[in-house]
Formats: sequence, C-alpha cells, structure tokens
Amino acid sequence: MSNITLPKARIFWAILLPALLLVACSDTTEYQKDKHYSEFTNIIDDVIINHPELNEIQVLEFFTYGCSHCKAFAPQLKKWGVAKESNIKYVPIVWNDVTDLHARAYYLIENHENFNELHSGLFELVADFSRTDSMDDQKIKLITWFQEQGIQPIDALNAFNSTIFEQELALSVLLSKRFQVTSTPTLVVNNTYRINNKAMTSQKDLLKVAEKIMAK
Repeated sequence: MSNITLPKARIFWAILLPALLLVACSDTTEYQKDKHYSEFTNIIDDVIINHPELNEIQVLEFFTYGCSHCKAFAPQLKKWGVAKESNIKYVPIVWNDVTDLHARAYYLIENHENFNELHSGLFELVADFSRTDSMDDQKIKLITWFQEQGIQPIDALNAFNSTIFEQELALSVLLSKRFQVTSTPTLVVNNTYRINNKAMTSQKDLLKVAEKIMAK
C-alpha cells in the first residue's frame, strides 16, 4: 500500500509547495520610497500645533464626492479601517466651486451620528448629478436630500452660504497642498507618507502599501 501512495504524495507536494512559496513571497512585497510612496517628514508639524487632533490620525484620505474612484474605494476603506482599528480622517479636496460645495456638504455631516450612512449616501447622490446642473441646481438637490435625511434646510443653507466651515475648508486646502495631492483618492499614512497612485495597479494596493508603512 505505501509503495503505491508514496509517489502520489510526492506529486501532491511537488505541486503544492511552489504554490505556498508563491503566496509567501507575495506577502513580503517590498514597496519602494519615491516610487510607491513619497515621504514628507515634519511637513505639517506647524499645522498640528493648531490641530493637535491630527496626532491621533493614522490615515488621511483625500477625496471628492464627484470622484467615481473615491465612491468605489469608500466601502473598501471603511471595512479596512474597522478591521485594522485605524483612525481615518476624511479630507474633502477643494479644487473649485463645485468641490468647495461638496466639501461643505461633507463638513455638515462630519460629526453627525449617522455619518457612515450619510457619507455613503452623498457619494450616490452626487454621482447622479448632471454635468449641466448649475451650482444652484446642485444646492437644491443637496438641500432636498439632506431634508429627507432629517437635516434641516436652514442648516444646509448655512453650510453652503455662510462662513461656518471656513476653518475646515482652509485646513483641507492646506493639507492637500502640503502633501501635493493631485488625484483622488489619495492616502497619507502617519502624517508623513503619501501613497503614489500612479504606482498602484489597483485600489487594494493602496491599502497594502498603507499596511506596510503602518507596520514600520
């Protein structure tokens, strides 16, 4: 009996071992500085003086609600953040009047008890906006949607038309400039390492690089 099964066992391990080695090698991928990520040492030390809460943040995600890649990435990032028990701060990019409006919408919900649901909902809502929608059209749609979520129209109007979120918007602009963010979604780890999107082959790679950096 043993003389018959031994060759089969050898064949089994001959097939299995290379596969196991391949998996092991894939888990030890080395990501290179200046290729997969860029280092910005002490770049926001002066900002942290006025915003000490940034010291508690492990990952900054720069995003816009009108970005389809951000929309697809959002559930992955949320799931990963929960699994890794990571402190993630979302930073809405402000590049123009439209992204300024969407950033104000974000800051309106940032501290809401139903933030996760509202955050996901805003991605869905903005994705349906037409390219021909004017700023006023978008404001009306946002105000109507917020009212459906239990947020009063006057609060949305104040968010869009007053200066109540000027400090938050200024911080978003400052952080995106300091880390030279040119595309979304972009991740910055430990207030120092910006992951370079152009070197990534998939959105999962963003999280793999983040994990490697956090493990340093």
